Amino acid sequence: MARWTVDRWASTLHRVAAESGQPARQSLAFFHQPDHPVGYGMPQWFMGVMLWLAKRLVPFGTGVGGMVVAVTVHYPEGWRRRAWHMIVRDGAGPFIPAAVLLRDPGAVSPGARPAVAEVPLVAITTGMTDLAVEAAHVTEDVTLLFVDYLRADLMTLSLTVQAVHKVHGPRHWSGRANVTRGTHLWSRLIAALFGFPPASDDVPVTVTMTPQNGSVALVTGRSGHF
Repeated sequence: MARWTVDRWASTLHRVAAESGQPARQSLAFFHQPDHPVGYGMPQWFMGVMLWLAKRLVPFGTGVGGMVVAVTVHYPEGWRRRAWHMIVRDGAGPFIPAAVLLRDPGAVSPGARPAVAEVPLVAITTGMTDLAVEAAHVTEDVTLLFVDYLRADLMTLSLTVQAVHKVHGPRHWSGRANVTRGTHLWSRLIAALFGFPPASDDVPVTVTMTPQNGSVALVTGRSGHF
């Protein structure tokens, strides 16, 4: 706590001494990462062995973590993805969310609401200056796969079809369709292998398209089953 708040809230020795004639007192203790017994229906000796083995593996791990926050935005000149990359070393990851808020608690007003734009990025960066954190901003142009591949041919399609193929991020559509199945043995085997729906008319259908490293992942479903 002292590290999170730059010694504003210093840790102190805690004890409760009962003196003669004083009123009854209660003490509440908080245990951080305790080695408490976990059952899950397993023998206690087995859980003890597993805990011992887990602690033996600690030297082989690393104190390195990271995350990426990315937003895809449409500018007049095209789509761009702005990302904030962060790498945390020396096991400082658990300090990240609390360090920023506790060092300046007055910056966030009380009350329940969506946590959107509550703390500016400059405050977050400043609050992590004494931690082993590396942060960087990356801005890159986003090339829409179908737009780049079809080029002028895309403009010959209807506006609805064009909108479906302009996939800059996860897109989701739903509607109704007719399902037609082939009658050949191979077509029935392939349909069964991949779990394609049976032939039917006017069924609810969902389609989700997600860009993934230069390709687009397509997931289709019928009645919520994929």
